[in-house]
Amino acid sequence: MISTFCAFFVFALAYLGLMHVIDPFPPFALIHNQHPDLKIAYQVIVIGAELSLLILLLGGCLILCVAFRNALLARRRDILFFLSGACILVGLFIGASWLARDFLAGNAVFSGIYVLIGLASALFSIILLAKGILRSEFDRTTLRLTVVATSIMLLTMLISLLGTLVWTLRLWADVPQFAIQQGITPGFAGGLGGSTGVGLAILMMAFAIGCCAWSLFRDLRTTATSALS
Repeated sequence: MISTFCAFFVFALAYLGLMHVIDPFPPFALIHNQHPDLKIAYQVIVIGAELSLLILLLGGCLILCVAFRNALLARRRDILFFLSGACILVGLFIGASWLARDFLAGNAVFSGIYVLIGLASALFSIILLAKGILRSEFDRTTLRLTVVATSIMLLTMLISLLGTLVWTLRLWADVPQFAIQQGITPGFAGGLGGSTGVGLAILMMAFAIGCCAWSLFRDLRTTATSALS
């Protein structure tokens, strides 16, 4: 599940990068209304990403609750320390974000720093969770549910990637002048806010899906080994 979580983290960065490319969104919304195929493809991207996040949260909460319960029963203070530390770190970041929301909204410089702090918090939280989860033991039922969650998340991430590919290709085909104006042209051009950004987002999505598939393969082997034993 840790590998799956890391894979989604990469996927989420790719998705946010893609959203940055099409910001501001109103011009794209106008084009989407004029070309239903583009609108559908964009909705597929968003729905796939949101479903991936939902599955990750459900599966992650299940794993976290089971790990907490087992650590309490076994009195494993090391596991409790790592898991609690990750939860506290995430809670502090969310709380600070809520308190500083008005200040960040009107300050571009600190907004960039805020993004870096958010990435650092996410990275440290993943490290703490990994240390706690890897020290935990799970029963066969939990492992099977993890496989199901990973399979569904892999499918939703793949759907979002396919939507991104279709959206990009149809944008070039349907409204080439608009695509050129936005810097989204065939080939790497337009910097991170143009075709380069879209290309990197697609590559990162594909990499994340590959990592998720590898994690699913490992989970299947672990579940099969557990069933034999």
